[in-house]
Amino acid sequence: MSPEKSILFISLYEIVYNPRLIKAADYFESKGWKINILTPITGATDKEVYLKFVNSRKWNIVEIDISNKNFRWFYSSALQFLFQSLKKITNFRSINKRLLNKALYLIDEKKIPHSDIVYVNLVDNLMYANFLKQKWGNTKLVYDSQEYFTGQYSNSNTYLKDVITQIEEDCIHHADYICATTSIMADVLE
Repeated sequence: MSPEKSILFISLYEIVYNPRLIKAADYFESKGWKINILTPITGATDKEVYLKFVNSRKWNIVEIDISNKNFRWFYSSALQFLFQSLKKITNFRSINKRLLNKALYLIDEKKIPHSDIVYVNLVDNLMYANFLKQKWGNTKLVYDSQEYFTGQYSNSNTYLKDVITQIEEDCIHHADYICATTSIMADVLE
């Protein structure tokens, strides 16, 4: 009997509000894969709704509750504000991209089960997924891109656009598989 394959899905917020990842996780589970979910608890959903959903699945869920505004969350938010301010007054290029999704970096890495595949659908999580891929060494990275994010931010927040651009440039080429919703987006992401 071959060993059970596992896949880690990284959600930006409560998994219950991420139907794209839920659909993919349900599919892989139906094919016999062990499902691991990494999800911050932001307080965006009612706790009863969240618990009812996660209890209806046989998934291994690793979560961090940031809904109570713990001190580390406040500290990283303050750092992000500082970097944004420096970027506005100078041409400061050493942006700490990890602050884009600070919740993931607060999770104790020992609690994250090594997985054969790391699966993300938002650029916000791409850097952390790439970090896990590099750390584990024999893991495949799937980037199920919903949009081409640099374009999304081009007319709004220039700091965020710069961070997103850096993440895309640094991490997309590390993805083993990129899923795109259109051929045009697939061409842009290559």
